[in-house]
Amino acid sequence: MGRRVVLIVVATLLALSWSATIPAHASDSRGNEGGSILFEKKIFSSSEPLEATIGLWGLSMGRYYDLHWTVHATNISADIGPSTMVSSGIMPFFANQSALQLELSEYHVANESMMYFLEIGLNSSAGWTNVSAIEPFSVFRSSIAPQYSDFFVFGDSLSDSGNTYGAFGTPESPPYWQGRYSNGKNWVDFTADWVGFSNNAGRGSSSGNNRAFGGAATGNGMQFFVIENIGKQVDDWGQNNNLVGSEAVAIWGGGNDLINYGVTNAQSLVDNIEEHAEQLIAAGGQEFIFFELPPLEKTPGESGSSEEDKQALGQRVVDFNSGMANMVANLNATYGVTTHLIPVWNGFEMLYWSGEHFGITNVTHSACEHDGATCDSNDPIAPNVEEYIFFDNLHPTETTHNAVGLFVSQVIGIPDYDGDGVGDNLDDCPYTLPGILVDSDGCEIPPPDTDEDGVIDDEDECPNTDEGLPVNDVGCATNQIDSDEDGVHDDIDQCPNTQPGWSVNSVGCSNWEVDSDEDGIVNAEDDCAETELGEDIDGDGCADNQKDTDDDGVTDNLDACPSTPREELVNGVGCSGSQLDDDSDTIVNSQDACPGTPLGETDVDSQGCGPSQRDTDEDSVNDDLDLCPDTDWLAEVDFDGCAENQRDTDQDGRKDSVDGCPFIWGSLNGCPVLEIELDLVEVPDSIARTANLSITIACESGCDMNWTLSDSTLIAEGFQLQNGTYYTTYTNVEDESKELTARVSIDGMWKEAPITVYFPPIEDEIEPVEDSQNEADSSDSEQQDSSGEQNAGLGLDSDSIAMIALLLLLNIAVIAAIIVVRSRSRQTQDHRQRAMAAFERDLFAESGPMANPPPTESMDLPDMQAAPEPVMDESVEPQGDSNLPNIGDLLG
Repeated sequence: MGRRVVLIVVATLLALSWSATIPAHASDSRGNEGGSILFEKKIFSSSEPLEATIGLWGLSMGRYYDLHWTVHATNISADIGPSTMVSSGIMPFFANQSALQLELSEYHVANESMMYFLEIGLNSSAGWTNVSAIEPFSVFRSSIAPQYSDFFVFGDSLSDSGNTYGAFGTPESPPYWQGRYSNGKNWVDFTADWVGFSNNAGRGSSSGNNRAFGGAATGNGMQFFVIENIGKQVDDWGQNNNLVGSEAVAIWGGGNDLINYGVTNAQSLVDNIEEHAEQLIAAGGQEFIFFELPPLEKTPGESGSSEEDKQALGQRVVDFNSGMANMVANLNATYGVTTHLIPVWNGFEMLYWSGEHFGITNVTHSACEHDGATCDSNDPIAPNVEEYIFFDNLHPTETTHNAVGLFVSQVIGIPDYDGDGVGDNLDDCPYTLPGILVDSDGCEIPPPDTDEDGVIDDEDECPNTDEGLPVNDVGCATNQIDSDEDGVHDDIDQCPNTQPGWSVNSVGCSNWEVDSDEDGIVNAEDDCAETELGEDIDGDGCADNQKDTDDDGVTDNLDACPSTPREELVNGVGCSGSQLDDDSDTIVNSQDACPGTPLGETDVDSQGCGPSQRDTDEDSVNDDLDLCPDTDWLAEVDFDGCAENQRDTDQDGRKDSVDGCPFIWGSLNGCPVLEIELDLVEVPDSIARTANLSITIACESGCDMNWTLSDSTLIAEGFQLQNGTYYTTYTNVEDESKELTARVSIDGMWKEAPITVYFPPIEDEIEPVEDSQNEADSSDSEQQDSSGEQNAGLGLDSDSIAMIALLLLLNIAVIAAIIVVRSRSRQTQDHRQRAMAAFERDLFAESGPMANPPPTESMDLPDMQAAPEPVMDESVEPQGDSNLPNIGDLLG
């Protein structure tokens, strides 16, 4: 039974004035609750919701809790207190499990500050818990992007988007990203995404609005004959281009001069930038964006410098930034152009000292470990590079560039806190939620006004006002006016001066204005509204027979429970839940979690629940039906509430969880002992070569079994069979012996019995007589040849030769007679064997099991004499061993 429930609560309530901050100590702590805050990101826009995941654990199941959250505007956790709070709320929830995850999503939690802490505390129905957690984050004010038709950038590697890479293939990509001196987008990319222009690298006479070149100095010409300084960038671009009023120019440089090229006069760098700006103003430029330098002495590349050198470099940066501020003001005053100075120094200091608010954890080291000026593809890179300020020893990460892009948007954009497209200076509704259509004043565009009386339908109390009639604020004309605003028009209002908020009857009168029983007490204060005329009454308008001592709405003369506690709801006889026990289970209604306990149930717990109403082991089977009331949590159970480790389905003494055969009685690990015997009932003969076999199977519990007979393949099988003996046959015409195996099985358990069946030897086929005769002829021929040789050698006379020929003829006649006799004996034997084969085939015609096979002795054998004589080929002689004498014996 699944119990995993994920509770996602997105609820917010404004905190009351007394809950300005979360209590520092749990005054009435219960349990071991704990909590944490997890941000998916640390930087938010003022127009998007603050989103955080609140993890809670150690909760008491069945208890109500209130999660209190507070946003503090500070970057110092020690300063958190009522004075730093800018917004707060409460998220109530019910703990149906010990660990929960709550999702906080809240709009408009920030003020003019940029760095914040989110603080949480947990209160329960038993008092405050020990849960307390804070987590830093930051909020940038949403801004409306300026409407630039194009955006031109001049500068060094902080702005270079591929010019150096296009010229020299540096920096190496990867680890650098698409020619940027960073692991990802730079500030130009982020600004381009926000404003809506393209960031295209370009140098020399080529097109492209980003002219920045890595390593550039602020001066003119080329550095080391290969690096285009800012002055060179402006000159090359200006040969073929001019600026119009809707185009903006950004210039950022000076870092290379101070770090790499040994310039110590910071004002000279400012003068160089001013010269380039004046040249661009002459080309038509109307809007310029300049940048301060960050504290360069804090870069990882300067970590090996002496403190004296770091201080000197830091002072030169301060002088440069001061000079830039004066220069920017002078350009504005002298030429009337729009100028912006991005406060990079302050922004970097904020990232350096309060990096945790922006997701930064390392502010001193580079994410890429390298020895040269830039990283190579084989240099190790930190896995959490997004938490570093610096990617290499001089250049920032994408995280830092994103922050610079946000600094730019804060300066050149139009502030728009709620992001509705209407600047804050014109927004009459500064907290509009996303997705709501607004008009020019930043407020929601009203819905239709059907009767065109100037009051929208949702607020028009008189939606059908006649055309042309003047109306009041609620859309009602003079013939629809309700002066006292009690919902009853003046023409029928008998109480025209009803106070605001009073409920009235159909004629416009409230209980504060009516005395229905005319006893001198208005209905609103009359506890006895129908006092008879002339009765003495008390201050509540009740006569003696109408008093209600316990103020439960039932007069004392009818009150069966005259001492009901105040404010408790009662029934018709004046009894409340704390005084009644409707189901007679000895638990009063107000404390009875199971008010309908059946009559007669005695085992009722402290919550008023009987066995038929509770489930102690939480297995979804109520106690009155649960045969196993102590089932382990989360265990799967049957209809009787029993898990595998509690039930014994086959009642063999082993629980199902450890029973090898849970549904079959058995004594061997819960499985029955199986027996099988494989016997040869009748041996195979040489004709049919068929063996008759018996298979005897037994299960100690009388279970249904399956059996098979096989060699290398399946021969026969039986299914769902009881204890007994079953018969089958096996025919083999190829081998003289065969190993057979019988198996009996149930549900994966089996036992086998082997047997070796021997078959009669396989005889060779009878060779034709003609071949033997040929051999005889050949032998005779050889003998004749031999005789001829002998004759030639011995010189026999004619009488000797005749005698020898006569003897040979006599020998051949004897041999022929012997062959004929043996042939007839073999044919008689073949008749007998074929008759026996026919008898065996009839006897074992059915291969299925036979419970009681008939004995073979009782069967009638077929008549051997009735069998037809086989037709033999007279030209074939029998093979095998012969008792005929050799010709040499006959001669000798």
